[in-house]
Amino acid sequence: PRFCALTAALVEAWPDHPRLLYNLARCHSLEGRTDAAHDLLDRVVSRRVAIDPTEDEDLKLLRKLTRFTALVDRYIAAIQPTVVSEVAYRLDEPEFVPEDVAWDPVSGGLLLSSIRQRKVVRIDDQGQQTRFAGYPETDMLAALSMAVDAERRRLWLTTAGTQSMIDYKPGEHEGRSELLGFDLDSGELQVRVAAPAEGDAHELYDLIIDADGSVLIGDAPVGAIYRLSPGSDSFEAVVEPGTMFSPQGFVILPDGGQILVADYSRGLCLVGPGGGVQILRSPPDAWLGGIDGLSLRGRRELIAVQNGITPNRVVRIRLNEAVDGVASVEVLDLAHPEHDQPTLGEVVGDDFLYVANSLWGAWDREGNLVEGRKLSSPVILRISLD
Repeated sequence: PRFCALTAALVEAWPDHPRLLYNLARCHSLEGRTDAAHDLLDRVVSRRVAIDPTEDEDLKLLRKLTRFTALVDRYIAAIQPTVVSEVAYRLDEPEFVPEDVAWDPVSGGLLLSSIRQRKVVRIDDQGQQTRFAGYPETDMLAALSMAVDAERRRLWLTTAGTQSMIDYKPGEHEGRSELLGFDLDSGELQVRVAAPAEGDAHELYDLIIDADGSVLIGDAPVGAIYRLSPGSDSFEAVVEPGTMFSPQGFVILPDGGQILVADYSRGLCLVGPGGGVQILRSPPDAWLGGIDGLSLRGRRELIAVQNGITPNRVVRIRLNEAVDGVASVEVLDLAHPEHDQPTLGEVVGDDFLYVANSLWGAWDREGNLVEGRKLSSPVILRISLD
C-alpha cells in the first residue's frame, strides 16, 4: 500500500512518465482494478517504450482478459524499429568515441568531438578528417558539446573528466569541467573558464550562443544554467543550482528570445526572465523526458535525441504558437541498428546530423572498459527533414 500511495503521488507530479504509469498500473491490477490498470498500460504502450508487461506477475489478473492479448500485440508493434536516416559518415577509428557534431556554415565543414581521445576533428564532404585541437598539445578533458559562433569565428566546447577518456585519473579528473573557446579557423585556444568552485562535481554540458555572443550553458549535476557574457572570465547564474534536475539541450526561439531547455527528468522547460522554469504540456501519447540533444528548425519545430528512453529515438517536436505546450511529437528514428546511446546533433539546411553511438556506460568508474562491451567506429546519421 505504501509503494502504491507513493507511486500515485509521483504520477501526480510526473503524469507523463512511462515507468511511473506502468508501476501505477501494477498497483491497480493488484487491487483488482483491472480497467484502470489496462488504461494506464495503454498509455504506456502509446509512448512506444520498451516496458514488457507479458511476464509481470503483478499483472496476472489482466493477463486473464481477452483485451490484454490485443494490448500485448500493440506493444510488440510499438517498439519495432522506425528508420528514416542514412549513414552520413563512418570513421574508421573505434577508439574515437564521439559526442557531438557542429557545422561551420562559412567553411562548410563538420566538426566532431571525441570523448575518449579528448579532441575535436574536422570532417570534409568526402569523410576525411583533420585534427582541429586536442590533448595533449592542449590541456583539455573529454570533449563534449560544441557550438559554432560563425560570426565571431569561435568554437565553444565543453569538457569534463569522464571515465571513458584516455589517461583518466579519478582523483584528479572526477568532477572537473571547463568551457573552452577556440579560434574557429586556426584551432588556437583563446578562452578557458572553469565551472564554479561550489559543489562536489560539475559537468558543463550542452550550450548555445545568444545573439550578443553570450554563451548559455547547462551544469547537469547541479541543475543550473549559466551565462558567460562576452569578455567575461566567469559565469553568472541564469537558473540557480537545484532548480532543474539535469539541464541538457538548449534552443533560443527566434521571434521572442525565449529559452527552451530539456530537463532530462521532466521534459521541455521554458526559462522565465527571473530564472524560474515552466514545464511545457505534452500530448497524451508522448513523454519528453530523456532528451539529450535539442535543435531548432524554423520558428516552432524542434528535433530532439532521446537516449533516456528505450528504445532510443530521434523525434520531431512541434510547439504550439503560444509556446506553452507541445502540439505534436513525431518519431523519426527509433531503435536504429546503429544506435548505441545516440547523443547530440545539429540541423544543417534541411537535414539533421547526429551522433548515433557515443558508447556512454561502456567504462567503469576506474576507466576500464566494461566486460563484454565492444568499441565501434563513430557513425553520424543523416535525417532528411523535408
